[in-house]
Amino acid sequence: MAKPVAPAAAEQVERVSGRELSTRLFLERYAADSRQPVILLDLVSTWPAYQEWCRPDGEPDLAKLAADFRGVTGPVVDCGRNYDVETWDVGDYFDWASRASGPREGESLYLKDWHLVQACRSQGVKVPYEAPGYLAAPLQDWLNLHMDSAGRKDDYRFSYVGVAGTRTPLHHDVLFSHSWSANICGRKHWIFYPPEVSSNVLDSLGNAAESAHPQRRVDGWQGQFPGLQQAWDMRLEAFQEEGEIMFVPSGWYHEASRSDANLQSKCVDLPSFMLALVLPAPTVLERLFFAVLALGMNAKQPPVAATSCTDR
Repeated sequence: MAKPVAPAAAEQVERVSGRELSTRLFLERYAADSRQPVILLDLVSTWPAYQEWCRPDGEPDLAKLAADFRGVTGPVVDCGRNYDVETWDVGDYFDWASRASGPREGESLYLKDWHLVQACRSQGVKVPYEAPGYLAAPLQDWLNLHMDSAGRKDDYRFSYVGVAGTRTPLHHDVLFSHSWSANICGRKHWIFYPPEVSSNVLDSLGNAAESAHPQRRVDGWQGQFPGLQQAWDMRLEAFQEEGEIMFVPSGWYHEASRSDANLQSKCVDLPSFMLALVLPAPTVLERLFFAVLALGMNAKQPPVAATSCTDR
């Protein structure tokens, strides 16, 4: 098998206007054949979550969040201590986050995999965001549509809040689904590894490395993960700013962190897992499925302005 060729240095995650992106173009360019990460612009600024939770100075309104969700519980991960998990009152977490000054030992606490939609419903609060049609049910988020219609008390909608220094280790998304993540406040650093080097981030038992980043690799990584450096050489990196949505296609391992303490000390994002179980490469039936969907949608394909994502 030919060795994968690393992308050119100038090749970065594409940035497009989400308002100008048709369903057909989204399916063809990002979700079906090519399956590329993309940053979607011009969508989040109209969401109540952005307007009500993000203060004029760019920081999240933690006092409002604490008041709105006190009494609701959620999992809190300690990124500084082996990712230990405890169940907290979410209001208490927001109180803690308002006092946290930076990523010191014992302070890298991360509200992770919090079921925001369920919390809103339990508190009688309207869900504060609405995804565009090409990211929402029934075209995409059909698994959550099924969970809702069946009256399930669980779902695949997760939200995250973290101070600078919190991070998510290397992983693929649940059920190998596509996913999207909207950044409400703060800045998020993403590192992606394309599907053709997925095996390079796994050990002989199929376990993923915690990170492929040279400064985060475990001792003895060369023996356990001999292909890790090759995966690192093939990476794509992007910085997601507030008010932007990151689309992550299936099959892309990735890791993410909130690492810019000087720019933003807190980060709030609203991801939602969507789409079906999908294969690493589109099958004939899958291509037919997307083609039929596209025929039924608006076929108009307006020009999409795209620029490279750089560290601003």
